[in-house]
Order: sequence, then C-alpha cells, then structure tokens
Amino acid sequence: MKLCLNVGDTAVGKDDDWVIWDYTADVDSNFWAVQFDTDTSTGTIEYKDNTPNLEITALPADLQAVFDQHATKKAEQELAAATRDFTIDELRLVRDDLLIDTDWTQMADAPLTDEEKAAWATYRQELRDLTDGYTTTPLNEVTYPFPPGVTE
Repeated sequence: MKLCLNVGDTAVGKDDDWVIWDYTADVDSNFWAVQFDTDTSTGTIEYKDNTPNLEITALPADLQAVFDQHATKKAEQELAAATRDFTIDELRLVRDDLLIDTDWTQMADAPLTDEEKAAWATYRQELRDLTDGYTTTPLNEVTYPFPPGVTE
C-alpha cells in the first residue's frame, strides 16, 4: 500500500484514497510530505526547511498514528456529508449529473430497443421530478429512482 501525507494541505492518502483533516499538531512541524510504501518498507520524509530528505524503512509512531486514523476520518466525513442539510440547488446538481450520464439513451443511434428507450425516458422523467417537494433535507433521505434494470 502506498501511503502519503501532504502536510501543507493536511491530506492523508492511502493508495490514492485521500482524506483531509487537521492532524498537524500530531506530527513534526517541519514535515512537508511523507511517502511510504508498505509493500517494500521504503519511504521518504520531506522537510519544509533545507533539511535533506530522510529515507525511512518504517513509519515513526506519530506518522503511523495519523495513517491509522484514515478510515475513521473518512467515515466521519462521509456521514457528515450524507446527513447534512443541502439546498435544492445542490440536489439539482446531483440530478443533472444523473441526467447527463443517461443522455445517450435518448439518441437516435442508441443501441437500445424502443422498449428500453421508453424505460430510460421514464427514469429520466422520474429524475426531473425528483426535486418536487424538497427545499432542504439530508442527502441520505432523498429517494432516488432506480435506473432501468436495477432494483436495489
């Protein structure tokens, strides 16, 4: 697994799965970035000042503690995002992305039968109707329609 800290951005990455939170009080204030490969036990600590990079073969305890928080912080942020109230404009943006993703289904040369095109047209109308009745609500309480062929 590839681990990376970008201290300036307070970003923590595990195999390019990034989470941002302020962990700076938990690491050396001179750290700029840390990269570590758990498969090869090799890595580098880069510093803010002119200190040469430090090659490492194990993560220091303070850095390991930051990486150990990655999954917890990600789950906390996802829950906060899913349960926060959002505006009707934000719902429309999500809905519009889903509509854009299905535009191809209504093209004359789409590789679909007339019945399949009709099912997609119905789904797209359900998406347009999605914003009816909402002003603000937690994102996880919005009931989205299922695309044709998907039941759950």
